[in-house]
Amino acid sequence: MDLSKESAAKELFDKISSLKLEVDVLINNAGFGAIGNFEDYEFDKYKSMLQLNVNTLTELCWLFLPSMKKKNSGGIINVASTASFLPIPFSTVYAGSKSYVLNFSESLFGELLKTDVTVTCLCPSRTKTNFARVANSPFPNYESKKFDTPENSAKVGIEAFLKGKNTVISGPQKFLVTFLPRLLTRLKVIKLTSTQYKK
Repeated sequence: MDLSKESAAKELFDKISSLKLEVDVLINNAGFGAIGNFEDYEFDKYKSMLQLNVNTLTELCWLFLPSMKKKNSGGIINVASTASFLPIPFSTVYAGSKSYVLNFSESLFGELLKTDVTVTCLCPSRTKTNFARVANSPFPNYESKKFDTPENSAKVGIEAFLKGKNTVISGPQKFLVTFLPRLLTRLKVIKLTSTQYKK
């Protein structure tokens, strides 16, 4: 189903409930981006992106978490991005939405510390999916850069979840995004990430 629709989370929850199924692990993996100048896209594109990346993800957590807490087992894997850690010019709304996913997930993890319910935020770096095509990247070199495989990213996320970790980064850029912000000023980080799309 189209999870970018406002009613989608509740419809999905109701359908699963009507089938008398229980969700042990909720994986919020759906999302999309838009690459280019902020004003080059219709605002409806951003509304759909925020609905999917932020609102639907949050509502699904809100709908499915109570049963997990009642059973005191299971949990949630929310897929964010290494963009969660950095300002990303030319991917402004996407980066902002993924920063929300990271902070929301870690905050929820904190609320559940005294339970056996886990929330893990998986932050993949560049992964070989249809992301760039859907994001309509105007930068021809995007596809030529180093990518991780979806299989490895999923493996990293599931292993971290099973270990009860709050956050995990996968892919070739994982050290870059965690160490650079500690070494450089915010302005230098912005300038650096701004040039990455254009190299």
